[in-house]
Amino acid sequence: MVGFDLIDAGRLYTRCFQERYRQLNLTQCRALLALAQNQGITQSGLAQLVAVDSAALGRILDRLEVSRWAKRHPHPGDRRARSLVITEEARALLPFVWSVVTESQRDALQGFSVDEKQFLMSALKRVLANLRLCVGAVE
Repeated sequence: MVGFDLIDAGRLYTRCFQERYRQLNLTQCRALLALAQNQGITQSGLAQLVAVDSAALGRILDRLEVSRWAKRHPHPGDRRARSLVITEEARALLPFVWSVVTESQRDALQGFSVDEKQFLMSALKRVLANLRLCVGAVE
């Protein structure tokens, strides 16, 4: 079944990534890369962007702060919210993180033609859009 296969693919991809790069956490990398492209975003905005619930993202941000890769600042428009930014240490790490992500993707898609890769990405985007609509209808 497609849903189970997607779950299995995600778990195996994460496991392969973790075994190769023990010092990096895939979920943290994803949050860090999204944050690097959206400096100043709020925690709830980033949670929505990376499709992680806000509480889980809070724990991820705690770890990123301990690693000195991210900081929370008071949000200028909402005293309850925090603006998120990456640090200079994280900025220096970004090329390495991108290379790790690229290498992991290359391994996962080994043997795929360019057309197959494009089709897969297109199909996954459609699946994600459908699921987001489904979740939005339930919430």
